[in-house]
Amino acid sequence: MILLHVIAKNEKQADEISDFLLKKNFVIDTFLVKGTVETRAKNALQSESAILVTGRTRALLFDKIDKAIHSHFTADPPILYSVPIVNMDWDHASELEKKLKI
Repeated sequence: MILLHVIAKNEKQADEISDFLLKKNFVIDTFLVKGTVETRAKNALQSESAILVTGRTRALLFDKIDKAIHSHFTADPPILYSVPIVNMDWDHASELEKKLKI
């Protein structure tokens, strides 16, 4: 199991990504967090707003989710990666297995 992370450019895109993931049954839930992405460019820090969309899902779905997100959001694709869920409440783990089919 993984925690999917999608970094959206703005709130509208984050809402669309969240709806897309839920409608496609790729995740069992989403959580949106407003934040700032900082990068270094020519010895100066650059900051820009971003929204992190997270969702609990199965690791075997990652490639399918990645392809679907990039084909659906072609104009300005978000950054997508995952973090493994090492431990989880057994009730939630079985919920994931029942609700998300590969």
